[in-house]
Amino acid sequence: YFSTDTAAALRAAEMEAEIILLAKKVDGVYDKDPYKHKNAKKLDYISYENMEKMAKNGAKVLHDRCVVLAKKYGVKIIVKNTFNDEIGTIVGK
Repeated sequence: YFSTDTAAALRAAEMEAEIILLAKKVDGVYDKDPYKHKNAKKLDYISYENMEKMAKNGAKVLHDRCVVLAKKYGVKIIVKNTFNDEIGTIVGK
């Protein structure tokens, strides 16, 4: 029920952090699975609500509880690739 993403969001809320950085194997959040769909588009920004919908519909980038906690406590999330310095997608207001 708890993932490392969720633990990071919970800890960020406890620390009253404004933002958390989550490094992943993809370089951001896509409108569909980039490994299955060549026409998938990377999103520079996505709202908490839209990310929650994607997570509940099976998106594997962020655990849905992570997004719920981040939204509740107003913590923005940056999703980026583990192996480069570029910002991928900002999840938040």
